[in-house]
Amino acid sequence: MAAPLDTASWKSETLTRKLILREDCDILTDLIVLRDKGQESDKINQHYKDTRKRQSSSNCEKSWLNSHYNAFKHMDGGKGFLRARRFLDLGCCPGGSSTYVLQNSPEATGIGISLPTESGGYELAIPDTLLPRIEMHMVDLTTYDLAPSISKPTSPVQQLLPLPFETASRDLVICDGQWVLNPDNFQRPWNWTRLQISQLLIALRAVSSDGTMFIRLSSVERTLTGRILLALCRAAIVVRTTKSSQFQAVRSYFYVLVQQIKLESKEYKKLVQALEQLWYIMTFEGEVGYGRDITADDEEAIMSIGELTSEQGLQNIVRLGTPVWNVQYKALSIFLHSKGVF
Repeated sequence: MAAPLDTASWKSETLTRKLILREDCDILTDLIVLRDKGQESDKINQHYKDTRKRQSSSNCEKSWLNSHYNAFKHMDGGKGFLRARRFLDLGCCPGGSSTYVLQNSPEATGIGISLPTESGGYELAIPDTLLPRIEMHMVDLTTYDLAPSISKPTSPVQQLLPLPFETASRDLVICDGQWVLNPDNFQRPWNWTRLQISQLLIALRAVSSDGTMFIRLSSVERTLTGRILLALCRAAIVVRTTKSSQFQAVRSYFYVLVQQIKLESKEYKKLVQALEQLWYIMTFEGEVGYGRDITADDEEAIMSIGELTSEQGLQNIVRLGTPVWNVQYKALSIFLHSKGVF
């Protein structure tokens, strides 16, 4: 499981080390100082242990749905980019994002895919009046065949499933899958990255050329995240980041809004091919054929480190990261102060 304040080894991240040397990136440097203080605090670690214990012992689906609904409403900000006619919600349950879309788009119908409860997923809590407009699939996202062009082992450990939608058929795709307490996540410590890659692949196949992807990612300054963001900038006309200041603002995750995707471009096709390779590595490679973690060399398939850390690349990362870092810094300052850390 990730550290409570998402402080995992920033010193090992090539992109982060490059960013903190820049004069236009002081906010990230200040944020890292706060994260380190939180990581070193016994009070903070105990706070998160107590929170996880409460959540695991109570039925929190309704409150979780309401929190997500309000976060999506805040991030949408009345702009209407989360309106849709045909949408796909990945990591749907308990259903806050789908509830928001269905209530604000009376004509909308959707498909929701979410982890079964027996595998650690949340219960569905979408209001009964909205359920007829959404088709639910209780499936682990990583078990779809996300690299159909790559030959698979003759006897895979798990049967791969076909995707339950037509290609380029959705005008809105929400990617909101989250790490859960699942035995497979302990056997495959790289499963958080595998989930992110799986979501991206599904979204890129589902979205229409005039559609919108709203994707949950973690840590703009992480090298892999930076590669993904810049690759999306090449494959789409509009790419911008947002983060709710009202729900889990102390966390490092954020959302990226992607619009006007160039489905026929070489940049789009290169990104899909690279993500397919990474998903295959994390699913089937390794000593026992159960997958392995990806390396920096593997990530080069998305974008080279030279391109990522070029002046233009770093400027784009700072542009995308600054709104996210500002929200987290403010929230984390208030939170740590309230807990007596400083």
